[in-house]
Amino acid sequence: MKNFLSTFAICFILCGIFLFFGGFLILSNPWLTAALIALVISLLICAFLSLEGKIEELEGRLRAFEQMREQPSKDDC
Repeated sequence: MKNFLSTFAICFILCGIFLFFGGFLILSNPWLTAALIALVISLLICAFLSLEGKIEELEGRLRAFEQMREQPSKDDC
């Protein structure tokens, strides 16, 4: 919960700064508002897809490591 609140506070402050320094001009135009929202959503989607790829890569490396450990070595016999 602490991480969420700190992240929320940072986002809230950044949004306030954005609106104070001219963000209201962008948000007054519906096309620019849609473009800004699309940018944010696409950045989030790209970040999650990147994380998904890294997780799949780590799972593959873990499977290979587990298979390597399951195979008896010739020195054990």
